Amino acid sequence: MVEGSCSKNFHKAFCNETDVSTDGYPIYRRRNNSNETHFTRNNIQVDNRFVVPYNSFLSLKYNAHINVELCSTVKAIKYINKYITKGYDCARIGVQVNANDNVEKVVDYDEIKQYLNCRYISSQEAAWHLQDFPIHGQSHNVVMLSIHLKDGQSIFFEENQAENALRRESVTCTTLTAYFDLNVSDSSAHQYLYQDIPNHYVFKNKKWVKRSEVSHHGEKTIGGIISVSPRDVELYHLRLILLSMKGPDVTSFEDLKKFNGQTYSTYKDVARVRGLINDSNEWHNCMYEASSYMMPKCLRSLLVTIICHCNPANPLQLFEDFKEDMTEDFIQQGNSVEKSLKLCINDIRMQIQQNGFDFNQFLPFPNFEDISDREDNLVNCTVDGNNLLWNDLNSDQLLAADTILQSLVDLNSQKYFYLDGPGGSGKTFLYRALIQKVDLIGKKTLIVAWTGIAATLLPDLLKSKKEFLKSVDLLIWDEAPMAPGTALEIVDLIFQDLMGVQMRFGGKVVVLGGDFRQVLPVIRKGSRCAIIASTIKKSSVWPFFQTFRLKRNMRAITDPNFSKWLLDIGDGMIHSPEIPKTQYSVEVPISLISNDIVTDIFGNSFSYTDVEKFSRRAILCPRNEDVRLINERVLINLNNAVQMSFCAIDSIKNDDGVDDHDLQVNIPVEFLNTLNPSGLAPYKLNLKVGCIVMLLRNLSVNKGLCNGTRMIVRAFRQNVLQLEIITGTFSGTVHFIPRISLDTSNDPALPFNFVRHQFPVRLAYAMTINKSQGQTFDKVGLYLPEPCFSHGQFYTGCSRAMESNGLKIQVKDTTRQGKTNNEHTVTDNVVYREIFS
Repeated sequence: MVEGSCSKNFHKAFCNETDVSTDGYPIYRRRNNSNETHFTRNNIQVDNRFVVPYNSFLSLKYNAHINVELCSTVKAIKYINKYITKGYDCARIGVQVNANDNVEKVVDYDEIKQYLNCRYISSQEAAWHLQDFPIHGQSHNVVMLSIHLKDGQSIFFEENQAENALRRESVTCTTLTAYFDLNVSDSSAHQYLYQDIPNHYVFKNKKWVKRSEVSHHGEKTIGGIISVSPRDVELYHLRLILLSMKGPDVTSFEDLKKFNGQTYSTYKDVARVRGLINDSNEWHNCMYEASSYMMPKCLRSLLVTIICHCNPANPLQLFEDFKEDMTEDFIQQGNSVEKSLKLCINDIRMQIQQNGFDFNQFLPFPNFEDISDREDNLVNCTVDGNNLLWNDLNSDQLLAADTILQSLVDLNSQKYFYLDGPGGSGKTFLYRALIQKVDLIGKKTLIVAWTGIAATLLPDLLKSKKEFLKSVDLLIWDEAPMAPGTALEIVDLIFQDLMGVQMRFGGKVVVLGGDFRQVLPVIRKGSRCAIIASTIKKSSVWPFFQTFRLKRNMRAITDPNFSKWLLDIGDGMIHSPEIPKTQYSVEVPISLISNDIVTDIFGNSFSYTDVEKFSRRAILCPRNEDVRLINERVLINLNNAVQMSFCAIDSIKNDDGVDDHDLQVNIPVEFLNTLNPSGLAPYKLNLKVGCIVMLLRNLSVNKGLCNGTRMIVRAFRQNVLQLEIITGTFSGTVHFIPRISLDTSNDPALPFNFVRHQFPVRLAYAMTINKSQGQTFDKVGLYLPEPCFSHGQFYTGCSRAMESNGLKIQVKDTTRQGKTNNEHTVTDNVVYREIFS
C-alpha cells in the first residue's frame, strides 16, 4: 500500500473483453458477476476486480502465488533485455581467522577490511564461459564520422612531440577530408551524403575504398556524424550542411560555403539561405514571392495568416513593405491612396479579429472606418418562403423538425435533441431545412462539428465572440458521437455562465446529430470500457436529450442490398463463425475485394488535368503509416506535373519555447527528421502541381481553412503554397499558405517538445478512416494491411461510398485477417454493442 492505495492499482475496473493494447499491460476480461460470485474479507467485497493474473498450472506445480502477465508486444522483450545492462551478480564475503577456543577472543571489527565485493559466477555461467559461447552480438558495425572546421582536426601526440606530429601527413587526413577527396576522384560517390558513405565504402589507409574491393563487402554498417552542440555555432551549422548536401560540388570546405553562385562568410549564413535553420527574413520572402502573382485580397489574407500563426518579429514592417501591393484593388475601384490604405487596414483588422486575436497587439493602427464585424459562423440568410427545403422533408425528418421548431417558441417545452441516423438518412438536409425555417421566424442558428482539433479552437472563439454566442437561439452540433462527454458538459456550463441562468445550456435549444455506429472519441491507449465511458451517452447531461431516429435511407433507394449490408455491419449483426480469424471476423463480399487498391481507385497513371475527377476519390486506412505509403505511391502516378520537395526545420524546445541546446546534443537533428508524429507534416514534403493535400491546422475557420480541409496544389514557391479548396461550401476558393511551426507539446508519446517548421499540409489521396468521417466520395478504397482496431472504423470506412460499385476493399493476409482455407476473405469489424443501449 502507498498512501492508502494499492501500488499495483488494484482493484481493476470491470471489463467485458480482454484488450491487448500496443503498450503497457493487457487489460483482462473481468466480468461483472458480483451478484453471483464474490466473498468478503476485512469488510471488503472481493470480486473479479481483485484477481491477480495467474496461470493455474504454474500455481499448482510450484504451490505458490505467481503473477503471470501476457507478453503482448515486442517491448516485453526489450524490458527483459534491459537486465543485461544491470551488471553481474554480486556476493559479499567476509574473511576471518578461526581463533583458539582457549584464547580470549578480541573482536576487531573493520567493515572495509573484513568484506569484499565480489563477482559471483554460477556453475551454469562458468560453463558457458569455459565453452567460449558468445556473450553478446552486434548486428551492425557503427562508423562514427569526424566533423571539424578547416584545419581543425584533433591531433594526438606525446609530450614534446607536437612539431613532429604536425609534420606527419596522416594527421591531416580525416574521414571528412577523405570524403572531399572521394568526390573528386569517384563520381559514383556523388549520390551519397556524408553519413551514407560507410554503407558503400570502407575507410582504409586514410582514404575511402569501395566495399566491393575489400573483404568488408556485405558487412552491415551504419554511419553517423559525431554530435555537435548548437553552442559551437560554426561547427554545428557545418554539420547541418553535410547532412543535406551531396554531389560533385562537395570537394572542400570552401564548396560548403557556396549556394546559388554566391560565397558566404560563415556556415550559419549558408544554412540560413539553404533553409536549414529559421530565417528572420522568411516572412518577407514569402510575401515577396506571393506579391508577384497574387491578387491584393489574397495577399492581405496571407499577411493575416503570417501574423496569427507564424509569430513574425516585426509585423508592422511587413505591412509597410507590402502595403502598396495590398491596396491595388481598392485603388482600382476609384478610391484615393489614403482611403485605400484605411480600407486595407480595416480588412486586415477584421480578419485578425475573426481569428480570435487582438489586432492592436500586432498592428497598432486606429480604426479608420467603422466596418461592422461579420460573424461567418452565424447563419442568417434570406430565403423565399415558397421555396423551402422544409417542404421536401420526409415523415421522420418532419416529426423531428416540427418538435425542434416548437421548442424555439415554447419556453416550457423540451429543448435538447439528438438526431440519430446513418449516412444517407438526411441529417444534413434536415439541418439546412431547420436553418432556413429558423431564419424566417427571426431566430439565429450556430452550426458546429466536432473534429480532432476543435477543442483547441473553443477558448479563442469565446474570447472574441461572447456577444455573438449570447444571441444564438439554436445550436446544431454535427458528428457529436465523436466528441467526449466532457466537451458536452463544458459547453453546457459555458452557456449557463454566458446567459447568467441556471438552466441547461443557458436555455438554448441544442440539436446533436450523428451515428453511434461510427467512430467514437479517441482515447489514447484507452480500453473498451474507457472509450465507452468517455462518450456523450455517459455524460451527465445526456439523460435530458430526446432522440429522433431517421430510418429512411436515401441509399436504400438506389442500392438497397448495400444499404442493408452497411447497417448490419454498423450494428455488429454480421459474423462469420464458420470461418473465424478473431471474435470480430466478418466476410468481405467478393464483389468488393481488390488486389491492388491504388490501381482500382486511381489507375496506373493520371495527369494533373484529371484532378477534378480524382478529388472525389480517396483511399482510407486505419493507421497513419499506411496512409503515408499510399500517398507517396499515388503521387508517383501523377504525370506531367511540376514537382518540388520541401524539407522542414526540426528542433527541440524547452518549456519556455527556446531551443534546448543540451538536449539537442543527445538527440541529433537527423533523428528528429525521421519522426512522423500524428498531426505534423512530414519532414520531406513532396508535392506536384495538381496533387491533393489536406490542411493540418485550423488557420481560418471563417474561410474554410480547417484541420482536415482537402485542397489542390495550384502552384508553389520556396516559401508559399497556392491551394484551392475542393470540399464543402468554400469549394473553389484559392488561398496562400506559408510555413508554420507545428509542435508536439500535447503528445505524451514523445519525452520532449518537438517542433517542426513546415507547410501545414500532407498528401490526401489517402487518409485515415477517422479523418474521413463526415465526408462522402464517388469512389472509396479501404486498404487494410492490418484489421481495423476500434469501434466503427470498418463501418465508417465502407459507408463513405454511396453505392457498392464505388467501394473496393484490399485485405492483406495476417494472423488476424485475410483468406481462409476455403478462400473466403475476412477482416475485423469491431463493434461495441453496449453503446447502442
